[in-house]
Amino acid sequence: MSYNIDLYDRDFLRRSIAEQSGDWTNADPISKEVVEAVTDACVAVGFQAEHHPPSFVEFLRNQGVTPSEDFALQTPTMSARMSIFRGSISFVVEASPVAMASIEYCSGIARKFARDFNLGYYDGQSGEVIV
Repeated sequence: MSYNIDLYDRDFLRRSIAEQSGDWTNADPISKEVVEAVTDACVAVGFQAEHHPPSFVEFLRNQGVTPSEDFALQTPTMSARMSIFRGSISFVVEASPVAMASIEYCSGIARKFARDFNLGYYDGQSGEVIV
């Protein structure tokens, strides 16, 4: 099981919650500048790029799907992934001995990004929303 924390365009998240929209797969895009800033900040704290196998990327593109950009943070005290999609930035923590520390860490940086880049914050497990 995993713990997910997601960032969205703030207006999209506010609208989706108000309308009780259950499908967020077509979220409004996050600007390229914000994605680059978030990526740079995550790389600066140790997240490392992970690349999909070329055959998988080709398969997704043939299906009309843009593959995510993925990053992993793996240390003795932390284990997390960050995935960037067209309309969301997701932090995922898998069950492990360092899961609680990793959730706290990812939640903290996701809240900071939400404030710094005018994004909406959504923690589906706790129900916390910041818009």
